[in-house]
Amino acid sequence: MADSDVKESEMLEGSQPSLERLEDILAVIMERMDKMEKTAQETNVRMDKIVKQETSDLKQELSEIKREISENKQETSAAGMQMDLMREEMLTAVGEAKQFTVEHSKRLRQDLTEEFREELIAVRQQCEGRTELVETKVGELWGEVMTDEAAALPGEAVSWHVGTL
Repeated sequence: MADSDVKESEMLEGSQPSLERLEDILAVIMERMDKMEKTAQETNVRMDKIVKQETSDLKQELSEIKREISENKQETSAAGMQMDLMREEMLTAVGEAKQFTVEHSKRLRQDLTEEFREELIAVRQQCEGRTELVETKVGELWGEVMTDEAAALPGEAVSWHVGTL
């Protein structure tokens, strides 16, 4: 054991410069860790600023998108209502055109019917006058034919067949 005590004391005496060296290394490591911690904190602060700015920008963009969507909905709704109104106006115009066409058709039919009746009456009147004239002429000619025939064949009976003209 005494041997080990001697070795230990010798080691302590011989390790003195190593201990100082380790303390120096430890001090450098601690200094570097402090710098790293400071750098990490600065980086975290910068990252927080970036995240806050990006979040703010995204919120603003989202708000603008929502506003545009709302405007588009209003415009779409207004366009839909305007189309409905135009459809109603077109249906009304078509209904009025149909009504006008029906009324015009009735008036035209009445006018044509009255004109046709007038023409028919005029033609009938013309025909009646001519019919009387033709009947008179036919009667006269018939009488002449009968007289001529009776004179030509004094004892025979004459039969006439009346056909259509």
